[in-house]
Amino acid sequence: MSRFADLLAAVAVLVGLTLAMPLTARAETIVPTPLPAPDEYRTVALGPRSFPITPVTQDLAGVAESAVSKKRIDVRIDANVAFTRDSAAIRPEARHRLAQIASQLAAVPPGTITIEGHTDDLGSAEHGMTLSRQRARAVQTVLGEALRRHDVRVTGKGEDEPLVENRDEASRARNRRVELAYRAR
Repeated sequence: MSRFADLLAAVAVLVGLTLAMPLTARAETIVPTPLPAPDEYRTVALGPRSFPITPVTQDLAGVAESAVSKKRIDVRIDANVAFTRDSAAIRPEARHRLAQIASQLAAVPPGTITIEGHTDDLGSAEHGMTLSRQRARAVQTVLGEALRRHDVRVTGKGEDEPLVENRDEASRARNRRVELAYRAR
């Protein structure tokens, strides 16, 4: 796969676009490539949010997508895989991936870590806000010791920052997530 195609795939994953081939089928074809130097990264502004163009990988279990460089780590955890329905209880199959994320965070220099929970538009906005906070805190709890050297901010966004419009169950499933961002100081 060419470097341009890798970057295009990364942008599609980060902004929630669906290309011709579904992400789950494409996940097996993504070949890890050496990361460019941090000054080679560019940022794409799409609507109210900016997204870095970085190599993105997705684990085969579908628990999380991540983009990693020397100064930043961005992870999007699929709430449909990581949590039981309408709950902040983390599924056992997601704990292994969260342990890997904890190892990554324990190995990087001190920095700022933001953990944000997001929900879809089903139920009341108040319920979504509460559930998104609970899920973000659950991830914080599982990451535990790996976070001790970092400045950690945990927040719930509820349904306020969807990746895609909440049109149907497939789009709502994309919006249910926990995002973790590490930035070196």
